[in-house]
Amino acid sequence: MTDSSPNPSLGTMADLAEGQVLLPDFILCQEGGLFVDLSLLDSGARFHQFVDRVFGADQCFEGLDYGVFQLLLTDPESPLLLQQSRGNKERPLVRVAAGLQAFLPERQSLYRSVKVSADGARAEYIFEPVSLEMAEVVTVQDPPDENGEVPPPRQETRRFLQRAWPKPDEFVAAMWRKGLRFGLDMARIAAACSSDKAERQDIARWQPATDGRDASIVEQSDALYRDDSPRRLADGRVDLRAFHNRFPQVTAETRLLRKTPRVLGRDGWNVRGDRLEAALPQDCELDSLAGPGTRVDRTGEGEFIVAAMTGFLSIDTATNQLSVSDKIIDRHGVSLRTTGDLRLSGAEFEEHGEVQERRQVEGHDMSFLADVFGHISSDGGRVLLKSCLAGGSVTNFGGAVTVEGRASRAVIVARHGSVQLQYAESCLIIADRVTLAHGVGCDILGEDVRVERAEGCAIAGRVLTLGQTGERHGVDTLVTLFLPDSAAWDKEMADLDEEENQITQKRLKSEAALAQLQQESELLRFLKLRQTVKEGAVIMDATQKAAWQAMVNRMAPLLGQIKAHQDVLQALNARSGEILVHRSELEETRRSAEVAVHCEVGEVVGDTRVRGRPLAEEGLPFASLGEKALRTRLRETSGADRLLFVNRCGSFRWPPASATDSSD
Repeated sequence: MTDSSPNPSLGTMADLAEGQVLLPDFILCQEGGLFVDLSLLDSGARFHQFVDRVFGADQCFEGLDYGVFQLLLTDPESPLLLQQSRGNKERPLVRVAAGLQAFLPERQSLYRSVKVSADGARAEYIFEPVSLEMAEVVTVQDPPDENGEVPPPRQETRRFLQRAWPKPDEFVAAMWRKGLRFGLDMARIAAACSSDKAERQDIARWQPATDGRDASIVEQSDALYRDDSPRRLADGRVDLRAFHNRFPQVTAETRLLRKTPRVLGRDGWNVRGDRLEAALPQDCELDSLAGPGTRVDRTGEGEFIVAAMTGFLSIDTATNQLSVSDKIIDRHGVSLRTTGDLRLSGAEFEEHGEVQERRQVEGHDMSFLADVFGHISSDGGRVLLKSCLAGGSVTNFGGAVTVEGRASRAVIVARHGSVQLQYAESCLIIADRVTLAHGVGCDILGEDVRVERAEGCAIAGRVLTLGQTGERHGVDTLVTLFLPDSAAWDKEMADLDEEENQITQKRLKSEAALAQLQQESELLRFLKLRQTVKEGAVIMDATQKAAWQAMVNRMAPLLGQIKAHQDVLQALNARSGEILVHRSELEETRRSAEVAVHCEVGEVVGDTRVRGRPLAEEGLPFASLGEKALRTRLRETSGADRLLFVNRCGSFRWPPASATDSSD
């Protein structure tokens, strides 16, 4: 190693003299001071050994930067050191002192013992004026002896005390040798060293260990817990009929919990230089908390428990596991006191308690095991009522409704779906397919209606299969069979016939005009000549070409008229073909509609009327009518109605057997 600024306290391995210090590889003595190469210093223990070697050789640091000195001992990888370094990233250098200087034994005697507390938290030192014993050699002339002879002068060493001043750099070395190796207050020490006062001062304090932070779990969704406060609407109003979050529900990919990683503590040091290890913070694993229906996502933002599906959220208090499922079971019933109105999304719901009157439950795939007095609304799937439905309603667009108990004074609607009932009284039932064992005083509208026993009911549909019908309290059973609207088809067929007649007249007119144009003698001569020119049989000179072009120009309007008539005829023929296809389709549609209509009453045991009502629209009619208006429409008489059957006994079938036989 070459030094740009030689220091007598430093030596090399070859010529190391007594009192000199051998520099380790991470120490550089350069112009400007003593530097430490941080890239070569792998631990504070190596720098500690170097300091021990310096102070053990009766040396001390000159111009010591105590802050850097202490970081090199305790945390050589500190970012603060890198901020103060120079050089480059591969070899950062930090200045620790101006150099080394001798710490003479007589100077070492200036520094007293230090008092360190038992726990190493503080150190106390008494500062007072100090002196060094000095010696000087003087010439002394003794008096003449008794014979009067003057003895020769002699040399005498005289000792005296001279005021001395402690130095902060030496103080660091002296305290190190006395076991004080951390936390010196250099500003206080420097002030005390230059003072004449005698005083006791705390010169060092420990750095206690800084506790870290345990890993923790932070909630990421307000849907984790049930909230029975009233639901707040989007416009700020409060809905007292519904709770804010009775059954916690989440959608897929919702973040439920987030892990806050543990933060390691920082080791401390007592004034003796002993490490005070920080306690290791506790950690946790999200995998142990993620139950069925959830997963753990590890991203750049952190670790999260995420809902893997849309459904209801539940927390197992025994295992602390979160799970999400598509079904929830409630045993408390639906009332203003227990749940309020419910809006359930993407989940199967099973209710074991009663649904109170006027309470609303909205969801998908719902089962009710007790009586229902409120209103059930589903967006598809299946709605099953194991007990009774009284005074309420069930709506399920595109799904199925099944009531295994009794239904009374209720509205049951399953447009584009099906309804299956055991017993219904005074109910309004609307569905594409209705299956009812026993109906009393009900109004029923459907595409396909099957009723085993009907008493005083109004039943309308296209396919009706009734086992037994009769009156109830003087009200007869009225059966309305929606027949195909022949008038509409007849009118459309007549319109097609009229259009076909017009096409025929136009065709004849265009054909006559076209035939007349094609018989023009000049046109015939032109067409024959054009064929000859096209085949190359005639070679024309310039005069002939001019005459030919003049003839072409003269014939162009006539050819245009011929082309126009040909286009008209082509369009008329195309439309005629379309009419033929449309007519065939109408006839097939009419036949299919007539075959699709069917009504059968197995046994008439009381007043029963069966009427046919022409209906042009497809699907369930009267879709826009309210409950009261629809009940009225099913009972009222229309001028287009055909009375097909009126009797108190017998049976009925449509189409009649004779009509069927004749069609066959």
